[in-house]
Amino acid sequence: MHTRLTAGGLVTLGITGSSGKTSTKDLLGQVLAAAGPTVSPPGSYNNDIGLPLTVLDADEATRFLVLEMGARGTGHIARLCRIAPPRIGLVLNVGSAHLGEFGSPEGTAQAKGNWSRRCPRTAPPCSTPTTRECSAWRRAPAPAS
Repeated sequence: MHTRLTAGGLVTLGITGSSGKTSTKDLLGQVLAAAGPTVSPPGSYNNDIGLPLTVLDADEATRFLVLEMGARGTGHIARLCRIAPPRIGLVLNVGSAHLGEFGSPEGTAQAKGNWSRRCPRTAPPCSTPTTRECSAWRRAPAPAS
């Protein structure tokens, strides 16, 4: 379904990061709605159940699909990207919110870095290229297709 809608002009935007995903998704959804029909999920529909439900809300009239992509473990974001590959991605930040799942900020950065291999227009989750997290993000292995 997503592939068919993308071929018809749908622009999918994906948002990930350690924090701020839902607020950013809500704001971006409101801004894009002024430019055309937009689907943006309520709440935090950012997992294997919520993201596909959001995609199903889009139809041929939808111009923008704003998706929040969360991760509870390695490979989760790559799996969500296979369901609905974002044309534009935004990695908000890499922090300590997922230390239990990824072991360290560097592990979180690698998981978020996997996302960038599926989304070529993804901005790096850092403000300076010298931070440890940025180095881990750049070294992240490409996910299995």
